[in-house]
Amino acid sequence: MRGVQEHKVSNDPKDFVPSASIPASGRGNSEDGKEWLNPSPNQLYRALKRKKKPIATEDSIDVADVHTAVTDGTWKCIMEYEKLHEAKCPNPTLARFSGKDGIYSFKAKMLNFFGLAPLPFDRHDWVVDRCGKEVTYIIDYYSYENEDGDTQYYTIDARPAHFSGLADRARVAMKKWWNGESIW
Repeated sequence: MRGVQEHKVSNDPKDFVPSASIPASGRGNSEDGKEWLNPSPNQLYRALKRKKKPIATEDSIDVADVHTAVTDGTWKCIMEYEKLHEAKCPNPTLARFSGKDGIYSFKAKMLNFFGLAPLPFDRHDWVVDRCGKEVTYIIDYYSYENEDGDTQYYTIDARPAHFSGLADRARVAMKKWWNGESIW
């Protein structure tokens, strides 16, 4: 797990900005542009309200903590693929990302069509700078509910986009299969 620290910008705990070590390609939102920082609870509250997905103010700290954990998990999933290219690029960085809420990936549509998974609650595309080569990753975020309708757990499905990433997908799946892990 990457190191997480809090930056105090006021005495209000909802203004604490968790910083993390997702390296940026000089375009990050930290002061020097070298890191991508997670939003403070207040920033996340305002952003969700603007996107017409409001949350209760008192929930903003917990939602921000979950957001930080999901961001960390996403970077960890991406780094699993990037380790395959470690010899050529030991320090990939996150160039940019975009939210694609409501725009489902082909894989998500097919899994849902065949009844294997619900539609994801969110989707992002992250572009990683692999030492001068930009590589796009598709990320589908799923939540699974129990019989009572309560969210039981979340999963992150991050993978290289397009046909150029098929070889990497196959290598990671084979490694997981060999180690007895689920390839999904």
